[in-house]
Amino acid sequence: MLILPPRVLLILSVVLLFVIFSTAFYELSRQKIEIEHLMHEEGSLLIESLSLGAENAIVSYNEIKDQLAERLLNNLRMLDRLDARKPLTREKLFEIAASNHLYRINLFDRNGNKTASSHPEMHEDLVPLYEPIDLLWPIISNAVDSLVFGFQRSRFDQGLRFAVAIKRSRGGAITTNVDAKELVELRRRIGVGRLIQRIGASVDGIAYIVWQDTSAIISATENVIEMDALHDDPFLYSALEKDSVSARLTHFENKGVFEVVKPFSYQGTIVGLMRIGLWSDHADTSLARIRQRFFMLLGLLFFGTVIFLNLFMARRNELSMTRAFQREQKFTGTILQSLADAVLAVDTSGRITLVNDAAVGLFKLPAGSLTGKKAVDLLPFCTTFLSRVLHNKQQEIIEEELSCAMKGQQLILAATSSLLHEDNGELGGAVIVFRDLTDRRALEKVVLRQEKLSAMGKLASGVAHEIRNPLNAIGMLGQRLGFEFTPRESESEYKQLVKTIVSEVRRVNDIIQRFLKFARPPKLNKTKVNFNEFIRENETLLQSEAARHKIKLAFKLAASAALEIDKDQMIQVLLNLVRNAVDASTVESRIVVKTYNQGSFVVFDIQDFGSGLDDEEISKIFDLYYTTKNDGTGMGLSIANQIVQAHGGMIEVESSLGKGSVFRIVLPIVST
Repeated sequence: MLILPPRVLLILSVVLLFVIFSTAFYELSRQKIEIEHLMHEEGSLLIESLSLGAENAIVSYNEIKDQLAERLLNNLRMLDRLDARKPLTREKLFEIAASNHLYRINLFDRNGNKTASSHPEMHEDLVPLYEPIDLLWPIISNAVDSLVFGFQRSRFDQGLRFAVAIKRSRGGAITTNVDAKELVELRRRIGVGRLIQRIGASVDGIAYIVWQDTSAIISATENVIEMDALHDDPFLYSALEKDSVSARLTHFENKGVFEVVKPFSYQGTIVGLMRIGLWSDHADTSLARIRQRFFMLLGLLFFGTVIFLNLFMARRNELSMTRAFQREQKFTGTILQSLADAVLAVDTSGRITLVNDAAVGLFKLPAGSLTGKKAVDLLPFCTTFLSRVLHNKQQEIIEEELSCAMKGQQLILAATSSLLHEDNGELGGAVIVFRDLTDRRALEKVVLRQEKLSAMGKLASGVAHEIRNPLNAIGMLGQRLGFEFTPRESESEYKQLVKTIVSEVRRVNDIIQRFLKFARPPKLNKTKVNFNEFIRENETLLQSEAARHKIKLAFKLAASAALEIDKDQMIQVLLNLVRNAVDASTVESRIVVKTYNQGSFVVFDIQDFGSGLDDEEISKIFDLYYTTKNDGTGMGLSIANQIVQAHGGMIEVESSLGKGSVFRIVLPIVST
């Protein structure tokens, strides 16, 4: 039996203790670094998603504000054309303001004096905040043709307005404004502050979210009362000048937090710093346990026990890290699932590593685990986009608008990608956020169509009124020539020419009548009906239109809701669409008529299997006097669209050449 001398045993004990101490100290440092790295990765993903959502909210609000400004400027240009023909009166301005939902319209002469207004002055006893000439001087002085004032207090401080102005053809300026209350409320509901409040209140583990610039806090969660100014904190001030995520351990409300920060930029300009604090309780608990085991290892002297405890600790640390990782993964997953946009993460080979519920619902992906599957196999429409994202390593963020068909539905998507990098700087994959723009683009088309038809109708009304008076004079002269004069020669030819003049005058007058009818909004005599019963009552009438061409009309009525409609005008719309479907169909083919509920709307589809329409025809099909028929007037669909819009609905068109078309009427359900 070998007995070691005390000196050797002491040296071995010291060496053993040093090894134990060094091993435990290395393990402690490594675990701390891994936990901080994990929280840094999860915090980075969270702050990137928050920044993207905040930028999308700002972009959406600015798009709405720009569209409002453009609509108001278009209204003023129309007013200027009318005013150039004949000076507008207060009564006419009041009528135009009411029909276009404008708060006030004012006309100014070359000296900046108000010459006409849609409303009388009601605040003469109040002191104005400013004089109109001060705001309109760039137009009065011919420096600019138009101005968008945007939000400003009303002249007598009676509320917030959104105002624009243009140069008047007669000299001076025309201004209009709308009440900005609803626009301000929309900004409050979809703004960055609302997004920060919602995420901060709904997700566990977040200590605070703050958006601040060098002067003040712009927005924060409700529990934030005061934070350090950026110029007083060297870490925050240096982070503001970086283009990446920075992180640190700090304190909030006397508790430890892991804070991640990143500059927030909009359209290339830094507009502040985003700060997200994550409670570090679970990390502190893990580090405390590791320190406890460190002191326990110092008391062990036997090598075998050291090996056993090290193996035991390694296993325990692995389990602790797994649980911490699972908690962090669940935490991040909760945030991703709460996002309305579809989020997809892939590795460098294009295989899915993460997908949220919004993406599964948007792309109608199969149930079950999607991790490890090729993204291009499930989403073939983004093959080119995904290849460019993963191979263009110089461009960190790529934005593109994509179009795809998902089980019969055509989607328009805004795709934004961000590259993910490993610790060594190598590319680790990418995160792609898909935003569904389908409904917005459809609404933009409806608004554009409505504005176009409204402009055409007003133009038609103006032209018709100008022609009607001389036309009546021509008609009366023609009738007098027929009754009061008889030529000495060629009497029969003379009578025929006079008869032709009178006949053509009547024909032109009929055209003018149709112009005026289109220019005036249809007056509705609404009654409450069950839409399916309304269709069944008129089924024979609709069948007769198809039967004359030996075409079968099939009905699939599944809607169950009450509507308020003008029966006579609505059956006129349905007959027009059925006739168009019949004209587009071949003999002995079929037309399918369907009704169904879609949220708070009832949808009426008329589907034919005829020649179909190309994109150019679809863009013009609702234009006044546009027709593809030899004997068509070009007013049927324009009038049908006008009637449906008067009911608060819209008409949509889907068509493919050689496959047929679907004309879809969407009407709001009456609340009971």
